[in-house]
Amino acid sequence: MATPVIEVHNLVKQFTLGEQTVNAVNGIDFAIQPGEIVSIIGPSGSGKSTLLGLIGGLDTPTSGTIAIDGVDITAMNERQLTAVRNEKIGFVFQFFNLITTLSAVENVALPIQFAVKKQFNATERATELLTILELDDRLHHRPNQLSGGQQQRVAIARALANNPPLLLADEPTGNLNTEAGISSCRPSNKCATNSAQRLSSLPTTRPLPRKPIGRWSWSTGKLFDSFWFVGLIVDSSQPSNHPT
Repeated sequence: MATPVIEVHNLVKQFTLGEQTVNAVNGIDFAIQPGEIVSIIGPSGSGKSTLLGLIGGLDTPTSGTIAIDGVDITAMNERQLTAVRNEKIGFVFQFFNLITTLSAVENVALPIQFAVKKQFNATERATELLTILELDDRLHHRPNQLSGGQQQRVAIARALANNPPLLLADEPTGNLNTEAGISSCRPSNKCATNSAQRLSSLPTTRPLPRKPIGRWSWSTGKLFDSFWFVGLIVDSSQPSNHPT
């Protein structure tokens, strides 16, 4: 069997709020194999983004272990985590997080320029990804010259820049209206396919059109009711039956 892209054992993340301890992630175990596309679905405040932050090395767990592409990141220092994030993980954030003084092509090229092990010519790779995402006429536009959907596609291209084995997207269309969200997803599916991405983990509380994916419902730090389905991702506060 192939090495899991993500493997988590007994993962816990606790926060202290006054005299109260909150278990945002509460002792979960799972493994995600190469080629799987998984969506984690749950209401706002249930810990979805916390889980992604832990998997992506942006936060440290209270206890438990996380392995990315066979590498245990739990005890790594910040320099080691930075290298893992650059080489193995692509992030797509809800609010884009583009650098406002850089053009679209410069934003996408940036992770390649920082990579220790460079796989691509930065400008050529950025241009290729933006062209796949139907932004070849916006290469030299800055973020304030782009629509919300266009900015999100730039963010997706940036996440794919170093061809990471793991793509993490935190409510990637949550800051867009439904029409713009659907529009940005269509070319990004093509881009992910062309870039041979192995995983997309998409926390969401909104409908998102996708091909068949794994669906994990999420509630108060726990995973449950995992199955394959075809159709829209739905908010777990409005549970649906397995489609026929």
